[in-house]
Amino acid sequence: MTSPTTTAPATTAPAAIAPRRRGRPSRGSTAVDEPSVLEAALELFAEQGYDGASVRELCRRLGVSHNLLHQRYGSKERLWFAAVDHGFHGLAEEFIDAALGIDDDLVALRRVMVRFLDVAAREPALLQIINQEATRAGPRLDHIVDAYLGPAVVMMEEICARLVAGGVFRPLPVPAIYVLVTHGAGGVVSLGPLADRLGLAPLRRDPEAVHEFAETIVDVVIAGCRTRLGRAES
Repeated sequence: MTSPTTTAPATTAPAAIAPRRRGRPSRGSTAVDEPSVLEAALELFAEQGYDGASVRELCRRLGVSHNLLHQRYGSKERLWFAAVDHGFHGLAEEFIDAALGIDDDLVALRRVMVRFLDVAAREPALLQIINQEATRAGPRLDHIVDAYLGPAVVMMEEICARLVAGGVFRPLPVPAIYVLVTHGAGGVVSLGPLADRLGLAPLRRDPEAVHEFAETIVDVVIAGCRTRLGRAES
């Protein structure tokens, strides 16, 4: 399985960003490393959405001059695509790693779904950005789906097709399974204030508890996908 390719708009590449030195960069500094810029951008877009986020605010958080990111990325749109590719490429690699070398389709599917929730808890900005963009059609949602979510669903569909053919799963729309895991269980980590109001704050802040929660929820989803024969064999 190969890592999905990205389809960001064809524009000139941003100038290279110098390795970051220790300490907070000065207002006129250009010495801020690209991962720090893109991770900070992900958090800002996750918090405020594309329309609400501003490059000026990102520069303020990074402690760099206002024009620096404009000079390097050219526009807020290009910065958004760069930040999303930075974050979601890592998520795609996690999917591949979770299923790598696993011959049992059921085990592979379970591991991929659990890994997704573990990563979402560690990097909630990814799910938050999906939630931000999922409310309206457009090129940003198209990019997330075409480059990242679509290939992940195709991988799940291939696994589930074999499980259906083997009599383990009943036929179900795989995108619905994705939504159950991503926006059902994933809501615990991506909808932080709501989860906290519902008394889930201790769970959200404990990685071991999140992992146990992820395994439990995924087991519930898989149990619901099984045929009676599949349940009897387990």
